[in-house]
Amino acid sequence: MRLMRSIRAIVSGIAFVSLFGGSVEAEWLIYPRGLVRADSTDTLVMVEVYTDWCAYCKKLDRRVLSRDDVKAVLKQHYTTVKLDAENDTPMARIGDETLNSRKLARKYGVTTIPTCLILAPNGKLLKKLVGYHPPEDFLAFLRSPLASQTH
Repeated sequence: MRLMRSIRAIVSGIAFVSLFGGSVEAEWLIYPRGLVRADSTDTLVMVEVYTDWCAYCKKLDRRVLSRDDVKAVLKQHYTTVKLDAENDTPMARIGDETLNSRKLARKYGVTTIPTCLILAPNGKLLKKLVGYHPPEDFLAFLRSPLASQTH
């Protein structure tokens, strides 16, 4: 009898961890898809502007964006977008203008990388964080616009 209870407890624990305790990963989208997703899910957009050669961008990914507490806030409240500041590949057309990552970075006034942007679903810039910041500062950056939102 005691063995059966132990087995049930183990199986229940495994099922719980499988359902609720797994890795919380943000899905990184391109800019136009990110805005569409944010609009349909009623979330803000967090954009990481980076380049492949940027050491601080890699540090941001490794030491901040990979943390479970940061990933949880991103997954719950944001649609996440990565924007390579040097990429000229067309990603969308708006009227007569063809958008690419380089133009978008310029549009949002990005002159230093990494830069993280918080946007409304319509693309309006709400907040900007320039450079690498430790996890606590990054979490404060993510949480500050949430306090004024009414969901």
